[in-house]
Amino acid sequence: MNEVSKRTGFFRSFDGSPIYFESRGEGRPIVLAYGLACTMNHWTHQIRHFSKGYQTIALDYRGHHRTPAPENLDNLTLDAVARDHVELCRFLGLESASFWGHSFGAQVLIRVCDMKPALVNSLIFVNGIATNPIKNMFGVDVVAPAFN
Repeated sequence: MNEVSKRTGFFRSFDGSPIYFESRGEGRPIVLAYGLACTMNHWTHQIRHFSKGYQTIALDYRGHHRTPAPENLDNLTLDAVARDHVELCRFLGLESASFWGHSFGAQVLIRVCDMKPALVNSLIFVNGIATNPIKNMFGVDVVAPAFN
Protein backbone atom coordinates (compact mmCIF):
# COMPACT_ATOMS: atom_id res chain seq x y z
CA MET A 1 0.00 0.00 0.00
CA ASN A 2 1.39 3.41 -0.97
CA GLU A 3 1.80 5.97 1.79
CA VAL A 4 0.15 9.34 1.19
CA SER A 5 2.25 12.24 2.41
CA LYS A 6 0.64 14.46 5.03
CA ARG A 7 1.64 17.93 6.17
CA THR A 8 -0.23 19.81 8.89
CA GLY A 9 0.40 22.94 10.85
CA PHE A 10 -0.21 26.65 11.01
CA PHE A 11 0.82 29.51 8.76
CA ARG A 12 0.55 33.23 9.45
CA SER A 13 -1.99 34.95 7.23
CA PHE A 14 -2.06 38.55 5.96
CA ASP A 15 -2.90 40.00 9.41
CA GLY A 16 -0.64 37.68 11.40
CA SER A 17 -3.45 35.33 12.40
CA PRO A 18 -2.42 31.67 12.74
CA ILE A 19 -4.43 29.50 10.33
CA TYR A 20 -4.46 25.70 10.62
CA PHE A 21 -4.13 23.69 7.41
CA GLU A 22 -3.69 20.13 6.18
CA SER A 23 -2.14 18.99 2.91
CA ARG A 24 -2.17 15.38 1.74
CA GLY A 25 -0.76 13.68 -1.32
CA GLU A 26 1.25 14.98 -4.22
CA GLY A 27 0.46 16.22 -7.70
CA ARG A 28 -1.78 18.95 -9.03
CA PRO A 29 -3.32 20.81 -6.07
CA ILE A 30 -6.98 20.78 -5.09
CA VAL A 31 -7.97 23.34 -2.45
CA LEU A 32 -11.14 22.48 -0.53
CA ALA A 33 -13.39 25.07 1.15
CA TYR A 34 -16.17 23.80 3.41
CA GLY A 35 -19.58 25.18 4.30
CA LEU A 36 -20.48 27.44 7.19
CA ALA A 37 -20.61 25.60 10.55
CA CYS A 38 -18.77 22.65 8.99
CA THR A 39 -15.15 21.54 9.32
CA MET A 40 -12.59 20.19 6.88
CA ASN A 41 -13.70 16.73 8.04
CA HIS A 42 -16.71 17.10 5.76
CA TRP A 43 -14.24 16.47 2.92
CA THR A 44 -12.87 13.23 4.48
CA HIS A 45 -13.95 10.91 1.66
CA GLN A 46 -12.84 13.26 -1.11
CA ILE A 47 -9.47 13.80 0.61
CA ARG A 48 -8.96 10.06 1.04
CA HIS A 49 -9.76 9.39 -2.63
CA PHE A 50 -8.11 12.34 -4.37
CA SER A 51 -4.94 12.51 -2.26
CA LYS A 52 -3.84 9.28 -3.96
CA GLY A 53 -3.14 11.24 -7.17
CA TYR A 54 -3.41 14.92 -6.23
CA GLN A 55 -2.32 17.26 -3.46
CA THR A 56 -5.48 17.93 -1.43
CA ILE A 57 -5.40 21.01 0.77
CA ALA A 58 -7.84 22.36 3.35
CA LEU A 59 -7.74 24.94 6.10
CA ASP A 60 -9.84 25.70 9.16
CA TYR A 61 -11.61 29.04 8.84
CA ARG A 62 -11.02 31.79 11.37
CA GLY A 63 -12.73 30.86 14.63
CA HIS A 64 -13.44 27.30 13.40
CA HIS A 65 -12.03 24.08 14.87
CA ARG A 66 -8.22 24.47 15.26
CA THR A 67 -7.96 28.05 13.96
CA PRO A 68 -8.62 30.70 16.61
CA ALA A 69 -10.63 33.85 15.95
CA PRO A 70 -8.38 36.74 14.89
CA GLU A 71 -7.30 39.23 17.54
CA ASN A 72 -8.91 42.00 15.50
CA LEU A 73 -12.53 40.90 15.01
CA ASP A 74 -12.78 43.31 12.06
CA ASN A 75 -10.79 40.59 10.25
CA LEU A 76 -13.54 38.00 10.78
CA THR A 77 -15.06 38.46 7.31
CA LEU A 78 -15.69 36.60 4.09
CA ASP A 79 -12.86 38.54 2.43
CA ALA A 80 -10.47 37.62 5.25
CA VAL A 81 -11.28 33.92 4.84
CA ALA A 82 -10.74 34.24 1.08
CA ARG A 83 -7.40 36.00 1.69
CA ASP A 84 -6.44 33.13 4.01
CA HIS A 85 -6.87 30.74 1.08
CA VAL A 86 -4.72 32.96 -1.14
CA GLU A 87 -2.07 33.23 1.59
CA LEU A 88 -2.07 29.45 2.14
CA CYS A 89 -1.39 28.93 -1.56
CA ARG A 90 1.46 31.45 -1.36
CA PHE A 91 2.80 29.71 1.78
CA LEU A 92 2.74 26.33 0.00
CA GLY A 93 4.35 27.79 -3.14
CA LEU A 94 1.38 27.07 -5.41
CA GLU A 95 1.12 28.97 -8.68
CA SER A 96 -2.40 27.71 -9.38
CA ALA A 97 -4.91 25.14 -8.14
CA SER A 98 -8.37 23.70 -8.63
CA PHE A 99 -10.70 25.10 -5.95
CA TRP A 100 -13.72 23.15 -4.69
CA GLY A 101 -16.30 24.79 -2.44
CA HIS A 102 -19.25 23.38 -0.53
CA SER A 103 -22.10 25.73 0.44
CA PHE A 104 -20.48 28.85 2.02
CA GLY A 105 -17.19 27.65 0.54
CA ALA A 106 -18.54 28.66 -2.88
CA GLN A 107 -18.80 32.29 -1.71
CA VAL A 108 -15.28 32.12 -0.29
CA LEU A 109 -13.89 30.82 -3.57
CA ILE A 110 -15.70 33.40 -5.70
CA ARG A 111 -13.82 36.01 -3.67
CA VAL A 112 -10.54 34.08 -4.10
CA CYS A 113 -11.12 34.19 -7.85
CA ASP A 114 -11.90 37.94 -7.68
CA MET A 115 -8.75 38.61 -5.66
CA LYS A 116 -6.29 36.40 -7.51
CA PRO A 117 -7.76 35.06 -10.79
CA ALA A 118 -4.43 33.65 -12.03
CA LEU A 119 -4.37 31.34 -9.00
CA VAL A 120 -7.60 29.61 -10.04
CA ASN A 121 -7.39 26.81 -12.63
CA SER A 122 -10.98 25.73 -12.04
CA LEU A 123 -13.86 26.18 -9.64
CA ILE A 124 -16.18 23.38 -8.55
CA PHE A 125 -19.17 24.24 -6.38
CA VAL A 126 -21.10 21.64 -4.40
CA ASN A 127 -24.49 22.93 -3.29
CA GLY A 128 -23.10 26.46 -3.27
CA ILE A 129 -24.81 29.79 -3.56
CA ALA A 130 -23.19 33.02 -4.72
CA THR A 131 -25.20 35.33 -2.43
CA ASN A 132 -26.18 35.51 1.23
CA PRO A 133 -27.80 32.11 1.98
CA ILE A 134 -29.98 33.52 4.79
CA LYS A 135 -31.64 36.20 2.68
CA ASN A 136 -34.77 34.91 0.96
CA MET A 137 -34.34 31.43 2.40
CA PHE A 138 -37.20 29.21 1.25
CA GLY A 139 -38.34 31.96 -1.14
CA VAL A 140 -39.45 34.36 1.59
CA ASP A 141 -37.69 37.05 3.61
CA VAL A 142 -38.72 35.94 7.11
CA VAL A 143 -35.47 34.28 8.26
CA ALA A 144 -33.06 37.18 7.59
CA PRO A 145 -34.44 39.56 10.29
CA ALA A 146 -33.68 36.95 12.96
CA PHE A 147 -29.96 37.25 12.10
CA ASN A 148 -29.76 41.06 12.23
